[in-house]
Amino acid sequence: MMKRAILLLMLLVLVAGQASAQIGGMLNKSQSSGKGDPRVSSLFDQTGVKYEVDGDGDFKVINELDDGRTQLVFIISKTNMVGHLEIREVWSVGYMPDGEMSKDALELLLYANDRMKLGFWRLVDFGENVAGVLCAQIAADIDARSMLQVIQTISDTADTMEEMLMEGDNL
Repeated sequence: MMKRAILLLMLLVLVAGQASAQIGGMLNKSQSSGKGDPRVSSLFDQTGVKYEVDGDGDFKVINELDDGRTQLVFIISKTNMVGHLEIREVWSVGYMPDGEMSKDALELLLYANDRMKLGFWRLVDFGENVAGVLCAQIAADIDARSMLQVIQTISDTADTMEEMLMEGDNL
């Protein structure tokens, strides 16, 4: 049992460090024009999705869920290359505690990754707080229908985790 706890802790530290560097880098290096990737805005304009573009050029979509709850989803303008594949990230915060994240919450996020069909949970340092962020890496040239499915899946899954671990509709 002790070995399992140490292994889990080491894995969480590794994942947290990588996630902080990855998301922090993407947020800081996104397009600074504030206009965002025109491929994404074109998809949203075609489908009527309401969005905002933040100062980094990333897209913010507030998804209204069936039960009256809402979930904020970010679509990152900056893309990365993996060989010949161009990818972008879509993510949503599912859990941001006030203070330290509990061991139980960390384990829940880690074990939830095993059941994921789309995306993965990672820890991201937002200065004062560490958050559980649900992230999906998708093709940068995704079609409109698939983008809407990704946004719906990410927001539903992140909101479910938020509902389990927090009180109210926070994000």
